[in-house]
Amino acid sequence: MRSRIIILILLLAALTGFLVYLGSIHSISKQRPETAKANMTHITSTSETSSPSLGQALEFLEVGEVYRRLGYPRISWNPRNPNYTVSYHYLGDRPIHYRLGYLKMPAIDLEEALEIASKAANITPQNYKLVSAYFSPGHVVNGSLIIEPTWSLHFVRTFKGYWIWGGFGDYSDIEVIVDAFKGVARQVSRYEEDLPPGNASFNLRINSSQALEILRSSNIPNIPVQLLRKGAVRLIDLRIARISPDAKNLLLQSPVDPKFINKYRLYWFIILSGENIRNGNLTYPVGSFLVDAETGEVAAATYYTTLPSMKWQTVFARLNYSSAENLKVENMTITVCPKFAYEFPPPEDSLIKPIIRLSCFPLIIENVVIVKPGESGKINLEIKPINIVSDVILSFEVVDPLGDQGIPKELVPPPSEAVAKNGSSINVPLSIKAPQNVGQRTYLIGLDVYWRMPDWSHHLKAQTYFLLSIWDQGGEWPRPPSRLLTGLKPS
Repeated sequence: MRSRIIILILLLAALTGFLVYLGSIHSISKQRPETAKANMTHITSTSETSSPSLGQALEFLEVGEVYRRLGYPRISWNPRNPNYTVSYHYLGDRPIHYRLGYLKMPAIDLEEALEIASKAANITPQNYKLVSAYFSPGHVVNGSLIIEPTWSLHFVRTFKGYWIWGGFGDYSDIEVIVDAFKGVARQVSRYEEDLPPGNASFNLRINSSQALEILRSSNIPNIPVQLLRKGAVRLIDLRIARISPDAKNLLLQSPVDPKFINKYRLYWFIILSGENIRNGNLTYPVGSFLVDAETGEVAAATYYTTLPSMKWQTVFARLNYSSAENLKVENMTITVCPKFAYEFPPPEDSLIKPIIRLSCFPLIIENVVIVKPGESGKINLEIKPINIVSDVILSFEVVDPLGDQGIPKELVPPPSEAVAKNGSSINVPLSIKAPQNVGQRTYLIGLDVYWRMPDWSHHLKAQTYFLLSIWDQGGEWPRPPSRLLTGLKPS
C-alpha cells in the first residue's frame, strides 16, 4: 500500500512539472521582443527560476552600452511566430505546393539555445559576447519534418570590453548551429582569432557620428567622391583589427597609410553604398572603410562595383482575405499526431527533457474561407505583376487540384478576363455561391491565372490555392481533404 502511495506522489509531481513546463512555453509565446534591450529584459525576467548555467548563458547578451547602441545583439526571433510550418506537396501531372498552416509544437527558446551553444563551443561570457541569434522555423511536408527548426548563434571574442574582428556572420569568431527540435548543437565553427598582445590598450575618443563625418569629408585615392559624400550607410561597427598584407579580409589588406600596417587598433568599420554613378545601367558602387577610433584617421579603404540585378518578370496571385464580403475567414484548429513526434523528446544529451512524452499537437489551419449553404459572397483576388511596364492580359480558370473532390460547378465560377494596365496591381472579384442542398464539406480550390503581354502569342501561368468550407457553423467543422493531412493522423 505504501509503495502505491509513493508511486502516486511521484506521478503527481511529474504531472505538475510538466504543466509548469507547458505554462512557461505559453507565457513566453505571449511576449514579443521588439529590440535587443527588450529581449534582455524578457529573458532576465524568465530566468529567475532557471538553473545557474542558464543564468550564466544569459550574460552573453550583456554586450555593453556602445554595442547595444549599435543594435547588438541582433536577434531574429518572435516567440509568437510558428515554430513549425506545415505544407502539402504533390509531384505529378499537376504539381501542388500548398501551405496549410502550422503546428503548435515546442522548440527550444533563446535561453536554452544559448546554454547549449556555450557548452558546445566551451566559451564563457567573460571572453565572448553574442553578436546575433537567428531562429529558422521547421518545415513539415506531408507529415514529415523536412527541415528541423534551428538557431544560428554568432559569438565574438572580446578584449578589454571591445570586440575583435571575426570572419563569420556579423563578423563573429564562433558560429554554432543548434537543433531546436532535438536540443543539441549540430555544428560548431571557429574563426582563427587574431588576438592583440595582453598589454595592448585602446581609447575610444571618436564616436560613430564623428567617424562618419570624418569619412564624408575625406578624399581617398581611387574612391569616388560622390560615394563618400552621399553614399548610404549600410553598416557602422566598432572592432579591434590588425591591417596586414596576409589578413583574410580584403579591407584589412588595403591600408590608406602604411603606418597602420601590423598594428592592433580600434576602428570604426563603415560600409557605404551609392547610386549608379556611371550614368547608365552598368554598376553600383560599394565602399568599406576603417576609421581609427582614437585619432579619427581613415586607415583602410576598399571599393568595388556590383552588377545590376536581373529583372525577373512574373505575375503573383493571391486572395485578399480581408476583402471578404458575406463570407467568414477563420483559422481552424484540429489536433494531429505527426509521425515524427515520436522522436520527441530528443536524445538524452539534449536540454529538452519533458517528463511526459507528447505525440499529438494542435494544427492551426490558416485562412479558411467559410460560406453557409445557400448563401453567396465575394472576395478579391489580388494580381501583382512584377517588373512589367506593359499591359498584362489576364484570364482565369478554377480547377480541382486534387482531381477527386467533386467541387460543385456553381461554387466558384471563374472571373471574367481582366487587364492590369501598365503592369499595375489590380483586384479581381471572385464570387462564391454555395448550393442549398449540398453536403457540408471543405475543398481545396485551385485558381489558374493565365497572363500575357499584348504582343505575345503565348501565355504563362500563375497559381494559387485556398481552402473553402461549405459549413453552417452549427456543428463540427468539416475537415479538409484527407490527402492534405498526409502523415499527420488527425485525432
